[in-house]
Amino acid sequence: MKLFNIIILVATVIHAVGAFQAQHPQLNGWYPCADNTFSDAGSSDSVSAECATYVAPLCYPGICKTPQFATPHVNIFVKRMLATKGDAKTATNVWLLQGGPGDGSSGLEGSMIVLHNELKGAANIYTMDHRGTGRSTFLDCVAAQYPLEGSMIALHTELKGAANIYTMDHRGTGRSTFLDCVAAQATTTGSPDGNSIKPSEVPACAQALENEYGDLASFSVTSAATDVVTFISKFTNGANTIVYGVSYGTVLVERIMHLNPLEVTGYVLDGVATSSGSSVAKFQYMSRFDVDFGEVGDYFLSLCTKDPSCSAHFKRPNTLQKTLQNVLKSFDKHPNSSCATVMSKFDMGFTILEGTHLSKPTPSMGLRYMLGRLLMNEGLRKFIPLVVYRLSRCDKNDIKALTQFVTAISQIDSTADQEEAFTSLLLYYLIIFSEMWETPQPSMSVMESRFNRNLRHVINWVTVTMLHMA
Repeated sequence: MKLFNIIILVATVIHAVGAFQAQHPQLNGWYPCADNTFSDAGSSDSVSAECATYVAPLCYPGICKTPQFATPHVNIFVKRMLATKGDAKTATNVWLLQGGPGDGSSGLEGSMIVLHNELKGAANIYTMDHRGTGRSTFLDCVAAQYPLEGSMIALHTELKGAANIYTMDHRGTGRSTFLDCVAAQATTTGSPDGNSIKPSEVPACAQALENEYGDLASFSVTSAATDVVTFISKFTNGANTIVYGVSYGTVLVERIMHLNPLEVTGYVLDGVATSSGSSVAKFQYMSRFDVDFGEVGDYFLSLCTKDPSCSAHFKRPNTLQKTLQNVLKSFDKHPNSSCATVMSKFDMGFTILEGTHLSKPTPSMGLRYMLGRLLMNEGLRKFIPLVVYRLSRCDKNDIKALTQFVTAISQIDSTADQEEAFTSLLLYYLIIFSEMWETPQPSMSVMESRFNRNLRHVINWVTVTMLHMA
């Protein structure tokens, strides 16, 4: 009996010590580390960056309460490039925050180097793996496309080492505590939907995560923002600090603004993914992405009329947009035609919803989705008029060229880079559906109606395919 009581006492003390340490963040670092994490981003002998992890509470006060069974802390990975011009202890600090949600910070390393060089080493540059991603505590179901590391390096180089540059793996991603379904094995390559997750896997994965962490508000945007604010306050030089976010990173930056850290004197939002303060009808919900994306696609197509080389191939009334509409109608009417058959070979790269009209994607749907992929890529969107022109003409040479093009684009989409290892798809879904989705949740019929009504937009995304995860 005494032995049992001693075991209980020791366990209680260990948990109390863990809780104390979690509430009082501890830094393990700094250590010299390579500028680039992955070889496909570039390798060198340079170890001018520094890396560290720090212990953060699983739950901050007012956000969630750590259950007795859960580990009371998560690990957060941080990387920095210190100013080489002047004194790093008094230099400006620049933070680079990754998008996603769910991506680790390794993609920002290039920007860190450029910024550091541009500032001539006069500022400290930081980045961080959001909790649940990358090298921080990784959010994964164990129980049941913005490279920032490159940006970090590029920025440090561009600023000529005049600032300290930091980045961080958002909790749940990368080298921070990673959000993953390890116990349920839901996102392994051998699971039913590979690295993705099928609806049938969700209940077990969700139960596994709840059993491990309790309230998943511990991986919320506010928890991640508090990680950044806490780190800035406790572990940087207290000097002028600027925080930059890209894509989802702008959502994180906005939450940091709400926390109002005294050290931060400037914010930069690049590729804004938030619209707080707007009306519900105008709010940037991911569940309305089909409609929003279609409007952007329409605007892009309209620019053809202002470009002499483009408009020369699309004479009024057969503008680029009108020509594309005719191609889509032709595909729907003749799905076995030569060019429709070419488009049917395009790999859309995700599981189409069973039991809906999307369960058997048509050539026109594949074309719209492929053009949407091209539109999102600055280097590839210029091919959209060329693809539409060849699809409209569709002669022997066009079929050959289009076949090669579709094959190449499919290969680009299917080729995994090393940084994907730091991405937590579960954190992506958790934040999207918890904080960036309409409430109450739109029904499947509403989502399909938006998609069908959105046929007037000839380029679009297929947000409706995400609904089975909500």
